[in-house]
Amino acid sequence: MFLFDLVSAVNHALPQLVGASAGVSSGEPSFGPHVGCALLRRADRFASLRVASGGHDPWDCLRAGAVGMLGAGSVAASAVRMLRLRHDCATVDLLSEAPRAFDADTAAEPRRRIPETRAIVVVLPWPEDLSTKVERARFRSVEPEVVLVLWRRSPAIERALVHLGEHYDERVRLHELAAVAGIDKFQLVRRFAAMLGVTPHRYQLLLRLSRAKAMLRDGLCVTQIAHGVGFADHSHLDRSFRVLMGMTPTEYRRSVAGTSAAISF
Repeated sequence: MFLFDLVSAVNHALPQLVGASAGVSSGEPSFGPHVGCALLRRADRFASLRVASGGHDPWDCLRAGAVGMLGAGSVAASAVRMLRLRHDCATVDLLSEAPRAFDADTAAEPRRRIPETRAIVVVLPWPEDLSTKVERARFRSVEPEVVLVLWRRSPAIERALVHLGEHYDERVRLHELAAVAGIDKFQLVRRFAAMLGVTPHRYQLLLRLSRAKAMLRDGLCVTQIAHGVGFADHSHLDRSFRVLMGMTPTEYRRSVAGTSAAISF
């Protein structure tokens, strides 16, 4: 799969992961009670989700393998230390040596893969500089067996995330989302961005686009997709896709056509 498809998968799955982990009193012991910890496990597709908490160790199958890192900050540093000390895992920066720009029409750039990264750790939030690096390396190919997602816990923002995940295709007003979170709308925007690196409105767009990408891979027409994920029309979807994905829906469909690396969200 492409790196930016992995990012979309994490964005799309996060409300489910947060919802599943809401009943857990603390995160995985290695990360502490203030860090949310959840797992995307892959068989053939990213379809089976379960929380990595308590006595469950998502790294027990790795032994001394390599782990790809996508994230920055103190939580990422803590994850690197834990992996080295407890599991003797080498860590690989997924954004090092980003490949050249990919031509969606000619597929001129080879699909590069980070070798032997059977697992990937994704640490939220997405700071602006990290988002820029992901954009440059978006067509890098990765094939992890598991993806561990880490975030700093905030019950209010987690409630908002679950609500957006359930209503991403509807018009969600900021004051309504703030009421769900139990904080005022100014706190909501500030704390949401601190946890995820994006505003609630932008995150809702990302949820819609991640679903649209899956529907494009399934061969649905763009107009049908636009209405199905909450956009006003074809042109609204096209504009949003260009801004957030760097290509049109048609170019995205062409870029993944015929590849076995496509994933389901």
